[in-house]
Amino acid sequence: MEYRVVTLAHVLWGCNMNILDEIKQELLEINRQTLKEFHSDYEPIKLMAKEVKKLQSWLLDSSTSQPATDKIKEAVFIFYKDLQFSNFRDARFACWGASTPYDSEKYRLIEDVERFPKFLRSIDKYVDETRLYRRCYRGLLSSYFFYDPEGNEVRGGGRQNWQRLRTYLDKHLQDIIAVGITPTDWVLAIQNHSNLLSDDPCSRYGQAFLDDRNDEFADVERRLQLSGASWVSKAVILAQLSAAVQCDDEKFKRYIPKLLALLDEERHTTFLDKGLAILLDRYNWIEPKVDHPMLRDFAVYHWKNPWLSINTSRWRLVSSDTRNMVADWLKLDLIKQFFELLTEEGRNDKRRLNFWARYHRRIDNMYFALGRYSMNNKKTDFVELRKKMEGRLLSLKEGGSSENNAFIMTIGDYVFIEFGMKGNAAFVYHKDKSYSFDLLKTKYVMISNLKKGNRDLQFIDRLIHTGKWEENFDLRLWDFGIRASDDELPEPWRSGDVLTINNYNSQNLIKFCHIFSIEMEDRRANGGQLWILVENTNRIIKKQMETWNFQYREGRGWYF
Repeated sequence: MEYRVVTLAHVLWGCNMNILDEIKQELLEINRQTLKEFHSDYEPIKLMAKEVKKLQSWLLDSSTSQPATDKIKEAVFIFYKDLQFSNFRDARFACWGASTPYDSEKYRLIEDVERFPKFLRSIDKYVDETRLYRRCYRGLLSSYFFYDPEGNEVRGGGRQNWQRLRTYLDKHLQDIIAVGITPTDWVLAIQNHSNLLSDDPCSRYGQAFLDDRNDEFADVERRLQLSGASWVSKAVILAQLSAAVQCDDEKFKRYIPKLLALLDEERHTTFLDKGLAILLDRYNWIEPKVDHPMLRDFAVYHWKNPWLSINTSRWRLVSSDTRNMVADWLKLDLIKQFFELLTEEGRNDKRRLNFWARYHRRIDNMYFALGRYSMNNKKTDFVELRKKMEGRLLSLKEGGSSENNAFIMTIGDYVFIEFGMKGNAAFVYHKDKSYSFDLLKTKYVMISNLKKGNRDLQFIDRLIHTGKWEENFDLRLWDFGIRASDDELPEPWRSGDVLTINNYNSQNLIKFCHIFSIEMEDRRANGGQLWILVENTNRIIKKQMETWNFQYREGRGWYF
């Protein structure tokens, strides 16, 4: 008996899937009638099904797998040498390898100013053959996503040619669709996400990611086989950052943990600096600038201490105001950590912490000299604190107890030193005249060099932490021209008109006039009166003058 097995190799181009299904059913019926006396799983039936599958693949080109690397490389260098292709296969292979670096010179076709434009023109000859052109387009699309125009290794005409490729792909997006043929999955994906071929590729995904709605991007990422190393991944991060910085302050702050976690992923290392700079500068717009511990610690961990010149290169990515903001945060944090972790009173007595915290913005520099216990402690708190102190961390020698530590602050022309153990006063020295030991050039400091009596230091004062010592410290710092803030007064007057100095004497009067910038006129030597030349408008001044029994004369001031 003669068998009539019908194959599909001759089916004409242009059939759609519905027609194919009809043909398939008709052919099945023909073969079924022809082979009805045989078992249904006879080999010709299987052969026919295989032919249907082959035709579907031929018509729709559903495969998006990359060709073998050696074949791609060979095709790229054929064009490099001949500036043309002798066959379609080499043209298709070269499309996949247009942005891949080859050989020791790391040659990339996309960075070749002369050859890349000619390469794109050589692909144009397949535009009218949709099935062939689509296969080239898929390779070019892969090269487009693979090449990072902002990467550190960009050379030659890379950035310009990448933009040329983007324009080319966008222009020919409709040329990969055949009339009457249902587009393949990747074709539908790039059509629906043509924004990826624009100069604003990922903003549509930004807010969605922030709100944990990343299904849309995950879908196109899968369908286009986007790699995590693609520039698209960075663009999506930038889109999230851009969306976040446009939010109001409270909403922006809620997004910070999510964005920091994103930047901290290993695959985003190359984008970390740019992303962190965006977050820090945006936070600097917020008023008041409340310390953000997570943002502070992340920035200090990656960029180190912001007030040290050795770390300037990275901190230059943000404005000077932003850098000062983080520097103030770090100073305040280090003051808190010192007095809570490195002092004998610890968290039980916060008076010293609260006092110096008020002056943290006035501190120009700070150093920490740690005793053996704190320097060698392996507990997490101590390890993390020593990391934050890098660049200003010293060993304290001959400090008595191994748990003693020293906190050294410079404010203007003065040096202030606090110690960790109880019973130690705060010492004050003049920096410019006698601060002869250079803390930047040593790894340790002797406790004898930090206390009164050392001939290398011009000792100024020894402040005792007894009684209402905060008021005495405030007044002493005021004498040095140091204020906690521009509009802040020292105690007792800072608290308003409740507290005043009861003891009247010339020293207190002179200090009072100095603090409030009041002019004093003393005519008592000539039989006149002592005048405080200020109007009766400030309730604090009024209360103090009355406490000291001064009388007020309208238009003149207070007299005694």
